[in-house]
Amino acid sequence: MRPLEGQHETWNEEHYKFNTKILVFLEQGIKLISSGSAPAAVPILEKARGELGKRNKLIKLADKAETGWAAVDKYEQDDLASDSDDDKKIWSALERASAKRRKASFSKIG
Repeated sequence: MRPLEGQHETWNEEHYKFNTKILVFLEQGIKLISSGSAPAAVPILEKARGELGKRNKLIKLADKAETGWAAVDKYEQDDLASDSDDDKKIWSALERASAKRRKASFSKIG
């Protein structure tokens, strides 16, 4: 899938921000462990693990979706669904992203 014009830079920025956030968590954890406060590092490292798990879920969604990261954008914008409705939320995001892509394709033809 080719990114839309200008979209590639946005994705790179998002990846950079995420990686920076994880690096901060890891640096904090290392600092605490090095100073002999290993138990205090556990919640920070668990937070990093949770963020990585969430990110991997988004990567899988982007890989499965015909619309790639556009589906992820729609998924993350949808605040209405609760965690228990996650599957519905994912499929709804996929459908909206696909519809948007189809609409853009038709407008180029006409």
